Amino acid sequence: MKMTSGMRFTLGIIAASTLALSACSASDEPASTSESAAQSSAQSAAPSSAASSAQEGEVVLSQGVVRAAEEGSDMTAIFGTLENNSDSDVEVTGFHSSANADMNQLHQTVNGQMSQMTEPMVIPAHGTFELNPGGNHLMLMGLHQPIKAGETIDVTLELKDGSEIDLGQVEARSMGAGGEAYGDIEGHGGQGERSDMSGMDGMSGMGSEAKPSESAEH
Repeated sequence: MKMTSGMRFTLGIIAASTLALSACSASDEPASTSESAAQSSAQSAAPSSAASSAQEGEVVLSQGVVRAAEEGSDMTAIFGTLENNSDSDVEVTGFHSSANADMNQLHQTVNGQMSQMTEPMVIPAHGTFELNPGGNHLMLMGLHQPIKAGETIDVTLELKDGSEIDLGQVEARSMGAGGEAYGDIEGHGGQGERSDMSGMDGMSGMGSEAKPSESAEH
């Protein structure tokens, strides 16, 4: 059958339309793929951000207080309740603060005598660790300036895994009379160090008050 010029013209239009549709379909596919990839990337990034912010505040110091250190006193201590809101135990091996003391030590009570801890403070998962006068506490020795009542210091815990936890600001308060014997603590020249570390009269929920005891003179 002979093809007329009209038929050839019609077939040409159909062929051109088919090519145009194919070109559109091909160009649309990468755009759709690119858009899906972008959405997938955004969705995968979201959980990472959530996990990061979930770690903030896992360990906090509740009812934290630092004993005010007046003129003539070169040591003080930090008390309170360390709360662990994470799913794992937290092992504290040390701490530092904005007070810039010469020595920052973890202290314990053994047979009524204060001494430096040789093992980490372990805050159990979803549990607490008490820091009390006459008990476990964070000890600052070799202060270069007083810490007056009402002032605050920044405290940071140092963990066994090498990470740190910022406990924020802890306020200094004057405390009632009392004493704690520190005996032979490393860094005090092998001599008993007299201390005015006091109890915490009126501070509910902070454990027992430190019992007065005699400490050796220089």
